[in-house]
Amino acid sequence: MLSRVIASSLLLVHIFVWSALILAIVLYGVAIIALVQIIQDIFQLLGSGESIYIHATVGSLKIIDLLLIAAGFQIIAFGVYQICIDREFEHPAVVDIKNFGDLKSVIAKIVVIILIINFLENIVKTGPAEHILGYGLAIAAVILAASWSGCAGIPKKD
Repeated sequence: MLSRVIASSLLLVHIFVWSALILAIVLYGVAIIALVQIIQDIFQLLGSGESIYIHATVGSLKIIDLLLIAAGFQIIAFGVYQICIDREFEHPAVVDIKNFGDLKSVIAKIVVIILIINFLENIVKTGPAEHILGYGLAIAAVILAASWSGCAGIPKKD
């Protein structure tokens, strides 16, 4: 009885892996569409005399953000597949995940990078403002907590 329940629960892992892969593919597509849109907007702004610096910078940061999130979903899918389904799964060396601790560390690193990119995007959009300081301190607190707990894969000094 228990073996049948455990075997059938493997289907849920397959659904999770497929869902993460589909989300990654969708986000890669959205990033490509956003890139085309930004290129079109830049060409339209060239003739208007407006500064394209802020638009190009914020757009580029959004694309990097989307690509990192897509890569995160892809790494999660590869990692869960490798841990739960097929340990002999051939994969790029970059996503060599042997346990959930490795997977958690990769996810935490991606989250830290995304937080930093979002912070830079807000600085470029709004310029110096009072709310930026609080936002920056909140992000710094999250990064420090992740580093302190060992989640972000940053080694603790004894």
